Amino acid sequence: MSLCRLHRHQHGNSGPINLYVYEEEPEVLLRHILLLYVLLDGSLLAKERKEMLLELHSNVLLRDQTAAYLGKHSRVCSHPSKQ
Repeated sequence: MSLCRLHRHQHGNSGPINLYVYEEEPEVLLRHILLLYVLLDGSLLAKERKEMLLELHSNVLLRDQTAAYLGKHSRVCSHPSKQ
């Protein structure tokens, strides 16, 4: 069942959703997680979510509000062997 269909049929009262993403490269995995986070962020209006997804997915120059959102909701990840 798609996320859209799940939301429509359960009227937003569904329990946790498990998403599985397999990726060998950690940078690509973090990118997938970021895109899913923006996609599922209910605090954003649909239009704002759409614009952020397009900016982040396309690697274009980010607007100030998207850069602020990204800075607020991201964590610095570093590999222990690279410190």
